[in-house]
Amino acid sequence: MISIRLHGMKWIVAAIGICAAVVGIILLIERMGFVPGPIAMVGLAIPFVPLFGGIIEVITGIPFFELARRWDNLKGWQRGLYGTTFVVLALFGILAIVGGYFTFLDHIGK
Repeated sequence: MISIRLHGMKWIVAAIGICAAVVGIILLIERMGFVPGPIAMVGLAIPFVPLFGGIIEVITGIPFFELARRWDNLKGWQRGLYGTTFVVLALFGILAIVGGYFTFLDHIGK
């Protein structure tokens, strides 16, 4: 039987492979002379589904569907509190990454 954390690592590796394939396709399209618009960039979001599922399995050691069942068994106010907390933390994380990226670009541009 495969361990849950190893299963999660397989999902992470698969997501990285999918992301590389999507980036390769977008670069190929650009090389052919087409300019990918915002709709084409939606394809870059697809690998994040298995990526985050794998990360959750690696961190918790619990299968994703078992964790989903446990989440569904929480009371409504608990789901609201935890869900809001996760969204706020994710927002801060995204802002930190994007802000750091542009700060880095600004730094090397001077």
